[in-house]
Amino acid sequence: MVDRKAPTIAIVGAGLQGAGLAIELAMRGFRVELFEKRAECLSQASLNNEGKVHLGFVFANDRSLETARIMSRGAFRFAPLLERWLEAKVDLKTSLPFHYVVHRDSQVAPDVLESIYGEITAIHRECAAVEGHHYLGRHALPPMRRLGAAEGESVADPSLVSAVFLSPELAVDPAPLNLALQKRLDDDPAITVHTNTAVSAVERAGDEVRVAMGSGPDGVRRFDHVINAAWEDLVYLDGTAGISPRGPWNFRVKHFLKGRMVGDAVRCPSATIVLGPFGDIVQYDDGSFYLSWYPVGRRRWSHEVRLDGQAMTLTTDEETDLRRGIWEGLARLFPQSLGRSDPASSELEVRSGIILALGTADIDHKDSQLHQRNLIGPRSFGRYHSVDTGKWTTAPLFAEMLARRIADGHA
Repeated sequence: MVDRKAPTIAIVGAGLQGAGLAIELAMRGFRVELFEKRAECLSQASLNNEGKVHLGFVFANDRSLETARIMSRGAFRFAPLLERWLEAKVDLKTSLPFHYVVHRDSQVAPDVLESIYGEITAIHRECAAVEGHHYLGRHALPPMRRLGAAEGESVADPSLVSAVFLSPELAVDPAPLNLALQKRLDDDPAITVHTNTAVSAVERAGDEVRVAMGSGPDGVRRFDHVINAAWEDLVYLDGTAGISPRGPWNFRVKHFLKGRMVGDAVRCPSATIVLGPFGDIVQYDDGSFYLSWYPVGRRRWSHEVRLDGQAMTLTTDEETDLRRGIWEGLARLFPQSLGRSDPASSELEVRSGIILALGTADIDHKDSQLHQRNLIGPRSFGRYHSVDTGKWTTAPLFAEMLARRIADGHA
């Protein structure tokens, strides 16, 4: 039975962050109304990403290790919180472990990376020591292993790559996970989902918070708390509530390929090319792939408060160019697999996702703030709360943190 006297919380944005918050708050006795401007929940950035459950290795340019620390915390809470929300052991479709392939133009040299990776591994041991924490079912992770010359050459072209490390890091295919979370939202009587419902503003007046949908007084509703868990609308909606960002921000649109490959390409490893504007390959358990090559796939850069509705739209010719460019960029590094296959014979679809991050310089700059993700997480302003998820990995952790904060305020 739903307690009709329980406080009511509005959550704007039904991606992994908003869906997780809705479930976590409902489990703590709140009534939740979840607003999603599109026709389906969990259909945008939460679906259109590689699903890497980051252990912090890709943020080795943050020498403070603060980004690695928060990513590790999120990674070791990721599966335990999903098990809590879905009330069962989660059967996640994972990837092959990631090879970290050090490009010869890497912003950080292999020996320095090896030292930093050792420090990050020590952070993993701290996270694993906390009761109830584990990384996708594993309580102890092996350290990064630097491959010998012959073994590394079997992975990537040694003329372009200066070192290869094998990591314990995995990705999770977001699609089946999102289906399970959608069912959980549908089945919970304490959660009401409003799709095709755009929130135009959030109003704060003393202790009151109101959500405006459309124009006119009839479209304004009061809630005990309002949470902004939007992604491309995060900065805009914060602004309507009188909240400024933590610093200068940028929106990027990244296009990638997802689907199945044929021929020698099926032997391609999961890999992240570091450290700079390179790319990723993810091979999931079922043989499907995610391919990205940043110099080709990154097509938009904006400092506006929100992206226009055509941000991810591509023409047929642009899709053809992207498919060819992403494949060729990766094939140069992985000639033993991608270089011996024909992209035209593979079932690869061009997909797109929006990235929001702090910073004014792109990732090809060594000092870009994009190499950090430590200024993220929930912020609270009375009964209004805003969550910069930062990375997919940290969404469950931030849902738990904010739900506990709100519940403690009502205890």
